[in-house]
Amino acid sequence: MERRNERHSLCYRCHQEVAPNEGWLRKSVTRWLVVCDSCSHPPEGTHSGWHTEPMVALDLETTGRDVAADRVVSACVVLEDGNTKSWLVNPGCSIPAEATGIHGITTAMAQADGVTTEVFLNEIRALLEVWITERWAVAIMNARFDLSVLYYEFDRMSVPQPDWSGVCVADPLILDWHMDKMRAEPRQLPDLCSRHGVELGQHHDATADAQAALAVARSIARKHVPTAQQPTGYLTSTQRRWRREYFEWAARKRRISYEPEAEGWPITAILEHAPIAKKRDGQRVPATPHRKWSEEEAKLIGSEYQNGASIEDLARRHGRSERAIDARLRKIGLRSWTAAVVD
Repeated sequence: MERRNERHSLCYRCHQEVAPNEGWLRKSVTRWLVVCDSCSHPPEGTHSGWHTEPMVALDLETTGRDVAADRVVSACVVLEDGNTKSWLVNPGCSIPAEATGIHGITTAMAQADGVTTEVFLNEIRALLEVWITERWAVAIMNARFDLSVLYYEFDRMSVPQPDWSGVCVADPLILDWHMDKMRAEPRQLPDLCSRHGVELGQHHDATADAQAALAVARSIARKHVPTAQQPTGYLTSTQRRWRREYFEWAARKRRISYEPEAEGWPITAILEHAPIAKKRDGQRVPATPHRKWSEEEAKLIGSEYQNGASIEDLARRHGRSERAIDARLRKIGLRSWTAAVVD
């Protein structure tokens, strides 16, 4: 919620003077703040980043909001060339009237023209495997819902799961939180489209929503250099950390205790594969450097190392010492035993 500033003040972000009738009064979590025009609506830059590389997008429409029980009824992906591929899916069950009222898909429509869930899953899995291999950022609005629904659909239909650890998520919701966490206003897709100057077609149409999510993610990256410069391969783990830090910050502002979630992000059923290192005196240090290695974490570190990540980066991202990373890479055959040992 914003309205025009009417008094002389300082911008809470850049600390520049803001004259009366310039800048904006912004409702934050606990109070009203003054923000200048350039901080409130930053211009889009021409810098490079993951947003200037090939990107794709995904959106689902479902029978309800229960990620473990509800079913996919339509889906759309925006491909790297800008073209789209969409599915109408027959979930094999009736579509509740409440869900039909949101996305307009009836049980009769799905039964008459929809593909089976198994056909849809095999086709979307093939696309996901390409995106994972190419390390393309996947724009998904509220990724936790869509990816968790997909996870449970794969499990329900006994279709092999893709390598979820390699999916590079770009969630406009998390990106916008990180860019401007003090803005206390709704952040649904229509709100973000309005905020970032993106045209949204028919909301809750999978094609329109996927295209809008992609455009919003790119717009945020063009406006916020630190976000754009995150390595694509680390986007998911970085947003996981940003999301947790946002909730911790909001809890402090409201003077309530922060209770860590028992579910994972961006898939509720998959807990964080590697704890993010804690901070001490502004420096990142290993959280639990002597914990046992899981097969999944070792595989992920090996994949990241082969894709160009340095031992220093791997240690910082996975909360382990550089020596531990070095030893594990040697054990799985990615570093020679005759190579110099990392200090």
